[in-house]
Amino acid sequence: MQIYYFFSIFVCGVVISYVFDLLRLFRRSFKISRIMLVLQDVIFWIISAIWVIQMLTVTNNGNLRIFQPLSLILGCYIYFKYIKSISDKFTIFLLKLIFNMARFIIKFIFKPIIKILCWIFTPIIAIFKWIYNWVKRNVTKLLQLCYRNIKNLKKYTSRV
Repeated sequence: MQIYYFFSIFVCGVVISYVFDLLRLFRRSFKISRIMLVLQDVIFWIISAIWVIQMLTVTNNGNLRIFQPLSLILGCYIYFKYIKSISDKFTIFLLKLIFNMARFIIKFIFKPIIKILCWIFTPIIAIFKWIYNWVKRNVTKLLQLCYRNIKNLKKYTSRV
């Protein structure tokens, strides 16, 4: 049972290190202000602490043994010493794959759909513009005519 506790926290250390590595990759890709950097670190470490406590609770009923923090540190060390180079290449490959798939979807699926929708809706929009302009023009004429009639009514009612 002790080996199970050891390896569960060891894996937890590896996963936390990988997520931290992803966070570092994200930081290298985008410019982030100092305040956001501190906020990201605080949120990351709070979530990591909650996850480690959750793992301790699930695996060992919340009992902390001396080898568990050591296995967490060992998991982080093993990740950064041996797994990091492989995971960096895999993560960059995966991100490039996702980016290329998104570009493919946009280029070959969404663009034709948008063009078809433009072909369909352009005449409809033109018809609505024509109707709007026609109504605007005729309503304006009608309002001008009504205004003139009201003016004329005032002339005739003032004589009586």
